Amino acid sequence: SHKDAERNQERLLHELQHRVKNILATVTALTSRMVRSSGSLDDFASAFHARLQAMARTHELLASYQWGGADLENLVRATLSSYGGKDGQNLDVHGAVFRLNASAAATLGLVFFELASNAAKYGALSAEKGRVEVSWRIEGSETLSIDWKESGGPKVKGPPKRSFGTTFIQ
Repeated sequence: SHKDAERNQERLLHELQHRVKNILATVTALTSRMVRSSGSLDDFASAFHARLQAMARTHELLASYQWGGADLENLVRATLSSYGGKDGQNLDVHGAVFRLNASAAATLGLVFFELASNAAKYGALSAEKGRVEVSWRIEGSETLSIDWKESGGPKVKGPPKRSFGTTFIQ
């Protein structure tokens, strides 16, 4: 009926307003934290642009699921797509089928971006023969365990400094 369609449209509008508010809050927090940790305006602009692109890829994926969450494997692949040189041969992504809610997908999308960005700058994805393996498993009834393993990259030189990405992930 017309009333049902109107109620559905109001519900969708409310949901859209909620999502936009959350996105703007995330971008505002991201900007504030990044400004404090950036060495120059160029560093800030480059890193901010990359993070916004990562958020856009995650939101594009969520939109393809009508904002009802996202499949974890698809999220990992979408986030790592710009880092998967050699036709993706340097990436190994696998795990049980697992559906994330929209909020968890948005957060994990940024976490995977930070890990991939770090791997491209300093880790396995900075080396010709470097590889990243992302795997996950469901433990018990409520625990999702995710493993990020890098191989073939340069040696790790002590604990990482407390960068924006490290702080965000923790």
